[in-house]
Amino acid sequence: MTDEIKDKKEILKELLLSEEDTKKKLKALIDKTKLLLKIDQKTKAIVISSEFDFLNPEKILLFLIGRYYSKELGMSENEKMDIQELEKESRIKKTTLSKPLGLLLHSGYIDQDNEKRYFVHHYKIEGITNSLHDKFIEKKKSAKGIKVKYKRSAKGKKKEGNNG
Repeated sequence: MTDEIKDKKEILKELLLSEEDTKKKLKALIDKTKLLLKIDQKTKAIVISSEFDFLNPEKILLFLIGRYYSKELGMSENEKMDIQELEKESRIKKTTLSKPLGLLLHSGYIDQDNEKRYFVHHYKIEGITNSLHDKFIEKKKSAKGIKVKYKRSAKGKKKEGNNG
């Protein structure tokens, strides 16, 4: 083998994933996910963090991601949910679910089978989780670092100022 081919193969080896790499990546993803949702071991219910004010489309995504993990854990038969299951799990009325489901379908975040059951493809979970994590967890962290001081105006009223 020529040196050029050896160099090329050495560079291409960077594409190879080891089982250890895959485990580390999964662990990092689960560490982010568990801040957003949990699965009740006894009831098998997906429990979304009440710490954050998720919008309905975000809640739907979290329930579908939770269902995927529930299936992987052997706690659910499949990763798909119909609108009745989503309504029951999320406590969002079916009439309110229709619009966000349509938007999520149209945008490609979720998919639907022939039986009108919704699901998230496993390869999209990492991107969705990272996006939600960044929006809520990182936003919360940065909000804690903002210092606000009150200054008195010439008329004696308090004014907000940002010293950040």
